[in-house]
Amino acid sequence: MLERPTGAMEEPMFTPLATALAAGTRPKLHEHDVFSLHPVQLSAYMEALSEAWRVSPKKRPLSTAAPGDPGIGGVDINGKLTSPLKTMFEVLQTGIPSHNEPEMITNAAVVEAVERVIAEVFAPQTAIFAARPWYHVSYAYLVENTRILDVAERLLRDALHSERLGVLSDASHRWLRATEALFFRPSESPLLSSITSTVRPIPGATFRNLYFRMLGFDLTHGAAGGGPYPYEKPEVANRAFGKVFEHFLREIWRGYMHATNHSGPKTTDDAVIMDDINRLGQMLRDRRQSGQRTLAREEFVAVMTMSWFHLTVATKDAPIIKDLKASADTIEERLHLLGKRVGVATHAHADSLFVLAQSVPVILMMIEENRFNSANVNTLYTPGATLAAMMLEIINHWSKATSSDVKSVPVAMAAAV
Repeated sequence: MLERPTGAMEEPMFTPLATALAAGTRPKLHEHDVFSLHPVQLSAYMEALSEAWRVSPKKRPLSTAAPGDPGIGGVDINGKLTSPLKTMFEVLQTGIPSHNEPEMITNAAVVEAVERVIAEVFAPQTAIFAARPWYHVSYAYLVENTRILDVAERLLRDALHSERLGVLSDASHRWLRATEALFFRPSESPLLSSITSTVRPIPGATFRNLYFRMLGFDLTHGAAGGGPYPYEKPEVANRAFGKVFEHFLREIWRGYMHATNHSGPKTTDDAVIMDDINRLGQMLRDRRQSGQRTLAREEFVAVMTMSWFHLTVATKDAPIIKDLKASADTIEERLHLLGKRVGVATHAHADSLFVLAQSVPVILMMIEENRFNSANVNTLYTPGATLAAMMLEIINHWSKATSSDVKSVPVAMAAAV
């Protein structure tokens, strides 16, 4: 039976780095120290993750996919950093104060942590996703729909243009610096993480173009003033994606209900489910065009951007969360408190969006990679199967977040256009 893949990074992409920092012993650092790293080191981490996937002999390319766009280089086939990439992590003269006082964040500690993360991409026992070791574009779409990026932008404006947020700690100021430098500063840098230019000056517009092309979805909120968000909407996009995906969810729900019924007719149709899976997979692969290069960079940057903010609100006692008195028991409450502090209304069902952001990307990645067939498709709805539990989670939270009753009786679906 096909179960949920192991080895794929199943957490926001900066979380493995935070965990690796705390796993070191000389010095003994804290997970919160990821928010204090120099912007150059964080940029280099993104380069290292992308380059590690590109050169790893363990990845399984999709069909005839060509290697990804090269970064600046500096990851050898053993997963170790080499020059020139390694030098980007060696920018600290005396180190940065760690959350674990009196320890200091040193260049060597950062290099050790990064190599610990990229080693997972090279590990022979790790069944990483074939396409890439970062989340699917759907992760970025779902997280951004919470309005987390709008909250962060307004927070930066208030902190940098006024004193209305009060006194912030040194650690929070380092978070502000890194956040502004990485995600809100127009850059002509040749690094993979830089996707701004005179052709596409606004990252938010690039992200929305990506979401629409791949998923056929726009974000549920417009511009800051309440009007529509201006971005270039492409002629070719997966406009039927949402319709097919919801039909897929309804069929999975019907399969689950029939699997739990011990009497009555069994009308589960695996062929219909496989048809939905094949259509979804083909749409995703069509937008990739050459297999892995088209939209891969935009997806990577969108995912890394949202993962930074996701990790921030997922960390209950992160410095910026504590300083702004936004500590709460749940991630959506912390985001809501931050939004309230800076005057941004967050999504009413942000809790469901965060849950979906952990599960939908896994399913869509597997669909895109042709991991399902007539022999294992039943693992998506068979009670007790790992993937079935994930699908039930998606069905419940998708219904809540979108107000679409995907538990209703499936109806015949017209051909996608």
